[in-house]
This record gives sequence, structure tokens and C-alpha cells, in this order.
Amino acid sequence: MSGPLVAPDIQRSFSLSADWLEILALARPQQSATDGDIATANDILEDRAAFVAEDLDPDAPEDDPDIVDPATERALDAVFEEIANRKRVLGDAYPFDLTITKRRLSLVVSKASENELVQQGRAIYVACLYMTGIRGGLINAKAAKLRADPDMGNAFQICATIAAAGYMSGDAYWFGHPRPDQTPFIEAVRKLASLLRQGTPAPAAPPGETIYAKDGGIDVVAWRDHHDGRPAKLIMYGQCASGMDWVGKPVKGKVDRMDSFYTLTPSKHWIPALLTPFPLYSEKENAHRLRTEDAMNGFYRQNEAEMGVIIDRLRVVRWSMEALRDVQPSVKDAVDKLDDLFVWSKTASDAVRLAA
Repeated sequence: MSGPLVAPDIQRSFSLSADWLEILALARPQQSATDGDIATANDILEDRAAFVAEDLDPDAPEDDPDIVDPATERALDAVFEEIANRKRVLGDAYPFDLTITKRRLSLVVSKASENELVQQGRAIYVACLYMTGIRGGLINAKAAKLRADPDMGNAFQICATIAAAGYMSGDAYWFGHPRPDQTPFIEAVRKLASLLRQGTPAPAAPPGETIYAKDGGIDVVAWRDHHDGRPAKLIMYGQCASGMDWVGKPVKGKVDRMDSFYTLTPSKHWIPALLTPFPLYSEKENAHRLRTEDAMNGFYRQNEAEMGVIIDRLRVVRWSMEALRDVQPSVKDAVDKLDDLFVWSKTASDAVRLAA
């Protein structure tokens, strides 16, 4: 397909191939897509494309070596498993109706839910999907006339802040630039100490620190208060990554640097976090070696060692919904900006629909 939409190589990433089908369903007037679309885009044998378009005979043999080669069959199976997992984890918040069998997959965009929380979760998922599409090359931002940077990163900070609050079952401050409160860096440090009710900010920036500091590489700070309001609480510092360089974004050094803006730091022990709009493994399949649950668990454990708590797309959706059930005072700044996220998402949606 020419224009803003670019079909993926199924051997490159089962996650991106799943994203492609979802984006295609959203873009088409009929609001649907099947695995036959992946087959067509990847020049897989036409016999399979025709085969999956028909109703399956339940008595037919499960394996047909003449349909596709084993490597491609495994790749297609991985796409099926990825989409089935998304539906399993998100339930009604997954924005597609899914029909899936051993050899056939169909996605149809779900009708609007009467449950506002479910509808918000679906909208956050779709926004994150479009961000991943741009990041992964499924959407050509230039051809679609979308300004990916900094608009995409700024938009993601909205749902990332909300998700962080939901995960902590507490509150969160949108620290990343541009902050909704428009405070300069030193004032944001002081405000954070006030919100945390811990820490003593220094009267000025440390000697040698740049006067142009915006957020110091920290995008969100979330915490869970004790009922007595006293210190020694759970605090999480998170960095968002909507682009390709998440591997280089551990937050620890950023927090150490921000601590120099205090004469008494808010806490000695805290939790680092990474928040992304894409599944963390989106570009890390390595020939689909992450298909098994053991391999996937190992992948997350290995990355936790450096990045801390990982809140990627499905987790962003689920934890955002938790925060939206009972919006806390500080995270309300991000909640009030949700319409900005959805406007960005609609702009992306309009661009890909014109291309479908």
C-alpha cells in the first residue's frame, strides 16, 4: 500500500504486524481487517489468503504444508497469539471485536461502549497504537503530514502520568516539559516537594547547573501516601519513551541529578520506571524468540534490572483506567489534558483513513 501506510515485514516483528492489522481496521471504511491482509502484504501464497477468507471446515486437517512455509506459518501464529493476548489482558477495553481460530483471524472495530471508563481505555489504546505505528514505520509521518516530535511525546506524557498514578494507587505530578502548570524547573522541584510533603528544596540551582534545565529527564513522579500524611512513602520516578531510544533511558541518573536541587532529598529509596506507548518487545523479537511465556518473562526481568518498573502499552491502558476511577488532585492536570491526547489521535486517524 502506498502513501502514509506502510505494511510491515512479518518476519521483522509479530507485534508490529498485529499493530498493522489494528491500524488497517481503524483506517478502512468497513472497519475490519483479517490475517489475509498480512498475507497479501507479505506476498504469502495466494492459496492461504483465499483459504482464510472462507469459513473453516472443522473436520479439515489442521496442518497443510502446501499453504505456507514453516517459518512464515510460525510468524503468522505469533501474530495470532499476540492479538489474542491483547484481548485477554484488556477485555472490553480492547477496541476490537476478535474472531480467531487455528487458521483465521478477523478484527472489527468495536461499537462505542456505554461504559465511559471502557471507552476512555479504548481511546488511550488507539492513541498509543498510532504512536507505535509512527515509531515503527507503519505510518509515514511525513507523508501523513503528522508532526511526530515533539507532539507525540507530549501527548504520551498525558496518559503516562495518569497510568503512573493508577499503578501506584495514588497521585502523580506531570513533571516532564512542557508541564501543564508551566513552572520553570526549580519551581517544579519546589512544587514536587510540597506535593510529596517531603524534602527541602535548595534556595537555588546547584553551582554549574544549566539555567536551561526543563525536566532533567524525569517525566512523571507518582506516589502513594500513608493515611497519616507522614514521610517514608512509596515514590516512583518515571521516564517516558515514545521513540526508538528507550534502551538509553534509565531514570536513576536523572533522579540523582535532581536530588542536587535539594538540601534534604524527598527520599533515599524510590522506584524507577519506564513508560512506553508500545509493547516493550515491539522491536526485540529476534526472529520471534520471545514467543514463549518463559522467554517473555525473562525479557521483562532483564529489562527491569536497569529500567525498573515497566509500564508499556497494555499496562498504560489498564492502569490509566484505574486512575480514572478516582481521580486524585495532582493527576487531575493530566486528566484535564486527555482531550489533547484524543485530538492528536484523531489527527493521526484522519490521516490514515485517507490513505486506506
